[in-house]
Order: sequence, then structure tokens, then C-alpha cells
Amino acid sequence: MFGRHDDEPAWGLFADEMLRQLVVRRGAVADDLAKQALALPGFRTDRSDSSRAIEKELQSAAKILAGEMRSNSAFGSLVQLGRLSDSDAHALAVLCAVEVSAERRRVVVGLGGRSDGTVTLGLLNDLLPDSANSVAPEG
Repeated sequence: MFGRHDDEPAWGLFADEMLRQLVVRRGAVADDLAKQALALPGFRTDRSDSSRAIEKELQSAAKILAGEMRSNSAFGSLVQLGRLSDSDAHALAVLCAVEVSAERRRVVVGLGGRSDGTVTLGLLNDLLPDSANSVAPEG
């Protein structure tokens, strides 16, 4: 089940869930990439969950992030001042979370990001199809 960690911001937990979901969708659940993804802070149970349970975790991650977007936190302030759409805020959450975490960067490399752990447009499109246009050159 998706879990809240007191030391992890909502945008980080959201990014963790999105990364894990991509690992699961690609079927890489038995390799080192899966082990790295499952070790991210947002997860605390066995990943043999049903697709229904996984969908609930996605909804929970989105709900937690939505609360953060409305808060007076630094992330919430950026979203509000920038008048970001939900899609834009989702992209910002993933990009920020990956930038500040070596663990997430390793998962990004395994998912097809750049060798330094940078998220590519292609990977962002796989993670958040509605958000990729936000960061594209014409976005």
C-alpha cells in the first residue's frame, strides 16, 4: 500500500509511485531495476498487488499531491504562483523528485533516461503522457 513518510514530501512520494508504476507496466518486476524502484520511500508492501490495488495506490498518490498543490509549502506556492495545471504540477513533481534523489536517478537510468539519471521527454511521456507536452520545446 502506498505509504506516507514524514520525511518525504508529497511530490517525492508521487514521483516514486509514478516510477514504480512504469516498472510494473514494463514487466521488469524481477530484476535489479524493480528492486531499486521498490526501495523508494513511497512504497512499503509487496509489489504482487492486483491491478485494482495498484490503481488505488495511483489515486492515493495523486490525492496526496493535490493536497500539497493547495498547501502553503514551497511546492504548493510554485504551483499556485505559476498557475500550473495538474499535468504541469505532476511533471514538476517528478522532475524535482528525480533531481534530488540518487535512488530515483538510478531507477530513471534503468527505465531509459539519460545515463546521468536525467529524465528524458520520452521517459516523461511514458510516466505521465498528459504532462510531456508541458516540458517539450514548444510547451
